[in-house]
Amino acid sequence: MKVKILTKSECARELERADAFLTCLNQYTIENLLRKKSLTEYFSSLAEAAVDPTISEIEGIMLAFDDTVRPKWKELGLPEVAINFAVTNGKDMGMSNLPYTRGNTIFFSNKILSNGYMKSEHFRQLIAHECFHILSRVKPYMRHQLYAFFGFEQCEDVDIGIVNPDCPVNNYCLEIDGVKYVPYLEMPTSNVLSEHAMLYNIETKESVKAKTTKIFEMIGKTTAYVIHPEEICADFFMYLFVDAEDIDKTKVLQFKEKLLACV
Repeated sequence: MKVKILTKSECARELERADAFLTCLNQYTIENLLRKKSLTEYFSSLAEAAVDPTISEIEGIMLAFDDTVRPKWKELGLPEVAINFAVTNGKDMGMSNLPYTRGNTIFFSNKILSNGYMKSEHFRQLIAHECFHILSRVKPYMRHQLYAFFGFEQCEDVDIGIVNPDCPVNNYCLEIDGVKYVPYLEMPTSNVLSEHAMLYNIETKESVKAKTTKIFEMIGKTTAYVIHPEEICADFFMYLFVDAEDIDKTKVLQFKEKLLACV
């Protein structure tokens, strides 16, 4: 498993690389999540976002990865992938300090990379979660089968809500009580993401709050991160690497079996 910490110049090249995220960006995301007035202004900010990681940041990231992800990845027999880590000043995500992936790179804002936080269980969970996005992007056949585990099937792309760099295309839907929905996220005004998780009715083109439907019964209560099947899978994947008490362990075990069947 190849792992690399990117330099400032390497990070800048990855930020500016043309991909699905940059292609799919909508004005809603630019203004509300990225805090920019236009796509041009956002592109300009990318040139200023890359930084060289400090020695402590490099050590903290690699320690968390080597202790949490690397050994379990090998134990599970998951495919070999190349994973990059890069550090920014946060301007690439509108100073929200949200970690995310593009290509095979995981980006962290240096605003969150304190020595204490990088030793925390939450940071280890975060790295495992983000690593799923790399695996999913590199191995699309696995992604499709894991989405199907939760009942998702491919559909036409729908341009709604926030464009998430981890999964910029909304082209998977879920049938609930005979109605096909595409999940998406409104701009959060709190940390309770399930309050802002929405479902878009493909037929009527209307939206309802996810919590008013049976979706949590269908996907299990392990995640409240109903934005996209990619994020649901990433949360379940995360729990294969870190211990947790307040999760549906039976559903996680079933997900593990499905994952291993895809390898």
